[in-house]
Parts: sequence; structure tokens; C-alpha cells
Amino acid sequence: MNKITKMITIMLLIIGIVGCNQDEKTKSKDETKHVEPASTESQESSEEEVINKLVGNWSNDEVYMTIVKDNDNLIMKLGSEDKYWNITIEVQEAKDSEVQGLVINSDMEQEIIGTKFTYVIKDENRLDIFDNSHNNPLSLMKATEDRASWEREKAIAEKELDIVFENSDGTIIDFKDFRGKKVVLLMWGSWAKPAVETLNNLNDIYEDLRKRDIVVYNISYDINEEDFIKENNIRIPYLHDENGEFEAWLGSLAIPTLYIYDEDGLRIDKIVGSIDKEEMKKRILGE
Repeated sequence: MNKITKMITIMLLIIGIVGCNQDEKTKSKDETKHVEPASTESQESSEEEVINKLVGNWSNDEVYMTIVKDNDNLIMKLGSEDKYWNITIEVQEAKDSEVQGLVINSDMEQEIIGTKFTYVIKDENRLDIFDNSHNNPLSLMKATEDRASWEREKAIAEKELDIVFENSDGTIIDFKDFRGKKVVLLMWGSWAKPAVETLNNLNDIYEDLRKRDIVVYNISYDINEEDFIKENNIRIPYLHDENGEFEAWLGSLAIPTLYIYDEDGLRIDKIVGSIDKEEMKKRILGE
């Protein structure tokens, strides 16, 4: 099974992307109150506002989805690399923060025409998508990067930590030697205040991590930070990525970025930006 098929299978068959059943409750005559219906114009305006909130790019670790409007329908575009699938949704109802629709066309191999979808807008950055046969939604976040960047990041995240790195002092480190141990890497630079704060926070918990047999390195590029490290009593082993080799391997685009790898050398977390030491420790230990 290639990764595209696997992604679609995860999305449709395991997580379940389509509308959820909701039990209908009847009301007694005593509970029923007459309410003047809203004007057709105001209803259409309200529906349009809700539908517009769905339009855009959404993603999680497994799925990247683009939702666009096509007249009265929605089109979900999903896939990977240069191959995509389009699913056309006929909107049946839109109110409050919920949109319900029916698949009327699809170029996917799976037969999903006639499937019902329910989109629940949690807030402007979070979206849940249900179907009528699964309890668990597909949870997505508003994408902060384009599809190409997401795919590149996903490919990097799926790589095993197997780089062999030569430090500026000539020391050679083969990260495959750390199998069986968690590995934490911090990409930082003294010129960025948030990076220095994150380095200090990691330094404060370093001894506890070391006692737990967790491997930790701090990595900088473009300038040698040895003097800064000595002056600030940084105990974390230091790697000077003089030629940007490690930075390129990690795909690092921001300073600071903390990478956490499990005992099998697979990346399990990535934290961009500053983070306090309590939260950092929880993320590293998986608590």
C-alpha cells in the first residue's frame, strides 16, 4: 500500500470522515413554541458565513485538505505530492458552526458517493469531520503552510534519526548508536532571545533527563557558540553545525526548534518557538 492510499484509508476508514448521526428528539405540544421564521435573505447570509469558514487549507499529521467553494457545492481536495483527489459535496444544511453535506462526485477509488458528511467548526482554527458510521472525528487544524511545505515536513518527520555528523572539533557522532534511547535536539542561536530562553530551560532540566538516560544535544549554525555556552554554564553537549548540514537534515526553518525522537529513532514531537521548562519536560517525557 503506497503512502497516498494509506493516507486516504486512514482518513476514510479508520478516522472516519463523514457526517455523524444525531438522535432526533421529539417535543410535546406543550414544549413547542411558535417562532417567526427568519427571512430567506438573512438565512442565506447566515448559511454563507458558516460555509465560508470551511474554505481554506486544513491539516494534521496524516492529512492535508483544501476546501473550496464551487457554486453551491464544496470541493475537498486531498492527496499527496502531485496526485490529488477531488470530492464534491452538496451542502444540505448550514447553521451555527455546523455544515452537513452529501458526496455527489468523487474521483477516488473508494466508493464514497452518497456518503454524508458533518463538519463541526470548533473555532477559527479547528475543524472536526464526522461520518454516520464512526464515533471518532477527523480532527484538523487550520494549515499554517502550503501543501508542498507540509509534504516536505511530513517526509522529514518520517525519517529515522540516522545522520552521521562530524562536529567542528572533529568528533564524529553516529545517531544510530542511540537506538533504545530517547534523543532531544535543540536548534538555536544566541542572537535570538526566545532561543536563549529555550536553551536555558532545557539546561535547567538537563541533569534530570540525563539520569533518565535521555540523550540531549544543543545545535547551532552559522556562528560558533562555544564562548556563550561556557559563559552561561550550559551543560548540554554542544554541536556546531558549521556548514548547515544538520539544519538541512532536520529541515529546520525556525529558531528555536526542539525535536524529540523515540527509542526507535522516529520523531514524535517538534516544538517551534520558546517553551517553559515544565511544559518542555512533559513533552519530552510524554506525560
